[in-house]
Amino acid sequence: MQMLPMFFVFAWYTLPVFAYIGVWVSSERTIRLPAMLLTIGCGYACILATVVTADAADRAALRSADQRRDGLQVAVERPLEAQRIMQSQGNDTGRALAPVLGIPLTALWYTLVYSLLFGGHWILRKLFIRPPIAPPQSLDA
Repeated sequence: MQMLPMFFVFAWYTLPVFAYIGVWVSSERTIRLPAMLLTIGCGYACILATVVTADAADRAALRSADQRRDGLQVAVERPLEAQRIMQSQGNDTGRALAPVLGIPLTALWYTLVYSLLFGGHWILRKLFIRPPIAPPQSLDA
């Protein structure tokens, strides 16, 4: 269950690269902005999915540490692992603020990545791809 939040984090980081490749392959200039906005929405969904799956993993770990199987965590039956999980879940400010800060953070990160990808592509095209030289026109008409 711990691998699922890491998958969503990986997806959040790599989603703009895959969207860039999809836009580049399609060669439609009109789909760039909608693709970017859709990618930002999907990135925000990845952040929310990360929070939900991490909370579910912590709850499952707490349930496994419940010795009497009554759903209550009494101080007497708390092993060190359960105390660590409860403390990490209670002190996780990033997880609590993820739904609020997810949109601006995703928009900022994806804008930076898109700027690097599209700007780098434009610079490489201007530096290394020369337009073909047309043959000279003959004056014998």
